[in-house]
Amino acid sequence: MKSKLKLIIYFFLLLFTNTSYASSWPGKLPIINFKPYEKRQDNLINIKLLHHDITLKTNIFYITSTWTIYFNNETADFGELIVKSNRPDTELFHVSLNNAEIIPISIENKKNYYLLQFPNCCNQGFEVKLTLKYEIQEKPDFRLAFFTAQDLFHIVKIVKDKNNEPGYDLRKRVNMDFSEIIKTSAHVNGLSNYIVFGSNRFLGIPINAGLYMIGFADTVYYGKVRSNIMQTNFQIIYSKITALLDPKTVIEIITKSWPLFLKQFPNPTNYVVLFENPYSILGAGPYGTNILGINITENISENVQETLAPLFNTPKFSSTKEFVENFYKKYKNPWTEYMTNLIVHELGHLFFGFGTTVERHPYSHDYWFSLALGIIYDREINKQLTGYYPYIIEYFVVSWKHNFKDRTDIDQRLVQPDLSNDKQAGINSFHRTQFFAHGKGFYVLNKIREMIGKEIFDQEVVTYLHYGLRNSDGYISFRKQLLEHYKELPKLEGQLEIL
Repeated sequence: MKSKLKLIIYFFLLLFTNTSYASSWPGKLPIINFKPYEKRQDNLINIKLLHHDITLKTNIFYITSTWTIYFNNETADFGELIVKSNRPDTELFHVSLNNAEIIPISIENKKNYYLLQFPNCCNQGFEVKLTLKYEIQEKPDFRLAFFTAQDLFHIVKIVKDKNNEPGYDLRKRVNMDFSEIIKTSAHVNGLSNYIVFGSNRFLGIPINAGLYMIGFADTVYYGKVRSNIMQTNFQIIYSKITALLDPKTVIEIITKSWPLFLKQFPNPTNYVVLFENPYSILGAGPYGTNILGINITENISENVQETLAPLFNTPKFSSTKEFVENFYKKYKNPWTEYMTNLIVHELGHLFFGFGTTVERHPYSHDYWFSLALGIIYDREINKQLTGYYPYIIEYFVVSWKHNFKDRTDIDQRLVQPDLSNDKQAGINSFHRTQFFAHGKGFYVLNKIREMIGKEIFDQEVVTYLHYGLRNSDGYISFRKQLLEHYKELPKLEGQLEIL
């Protein structure tokens, strides 16, 4: 090897599939690490996932991924390929290189970890196809299945071998293209007709793989409705069985609220999917770029009921609908009020943290800035639509003030809080995400907005959105903008226990 640099490309493809038999589904698909060698520091490495094929035969899954890696500017020699599955029962079933079935020079198998060596095989690029085999205990329910790369954190580093110098971020130099993952196919026992949905606004364009999602819905159980609103195509994937995510109601809410968002901010997308997810209990959330899951279930376990009821000050509830009827009981139409609050809030994610701007954090509560920024504006839009501020958000703010704000046994900071005492203090991830990230997060950003002035604050938000993906560190980027207008910000941050 003439190369003085060894390029280690770590990217983690965490593809989740939720089914009603969560334990039987493979869970997370392979983590794949590529280790090519590089001749020039300014080389551009291109990695592309060409196709993903999922086959279920009786109780065995075969998952095949096809990748290409090629090098611009100059040639390079390929060294090693590491394949690691998150399940201990995985078997590397098949490997081919450049469309030829091969047996690698060496395979080192340590449980679910494989090291494949192909020295000097490919001096410009190559295509590799890997099939991994999973054996499951029971046949899964495949009415709805989806794979996300939402947690992928595409860190790319150069490491100097001899000097062992720290790596540095190479995201601008490596192109990781997941644009054709929409071609993923599924061959499942008894499933022939299904709706395919995903982040295919980016079809044919390299995308941020960390926010990609693709889903399959059996047409026996699910339907799809489309509507074009303000040059954005909205698709509603709804359950024919529950009839709770009513497409007509959803479209009415979007038709009224979307123009109010676009009145303040530039359009973040021309394509959005909202899908009914029966495998999560309450609320909703971004499952990928332009993909919003609305969680509606009819079967909440007794244990979960006992945990959630005290948090919302309600009787125990066995379904999402029962929760809404109790929690929103003061409203004339509880379900419509809840859906309005929920959908308007989720549309805000398309601007903040999960769309126009993208944050990257290890814990859900670390997204507090994007969550709270969205709340500032979706709260005002909810008020315009219904005459009320969103009840569930107001509840999180009030609960934080009454139950958490003055506690000295937990870290009150929003930016990288110390969690070491949380368990002993009875604090879990739900408290941190809902009451701190949503509740306190809105409270402190609203205070800053009042101190700086709404007009200046709102203009800086537009500027923040203009820089989009470059603002991946959220509040840290935004506060630099605010300091130009408000030199007293550090003092206010100390009082509000932000940093």
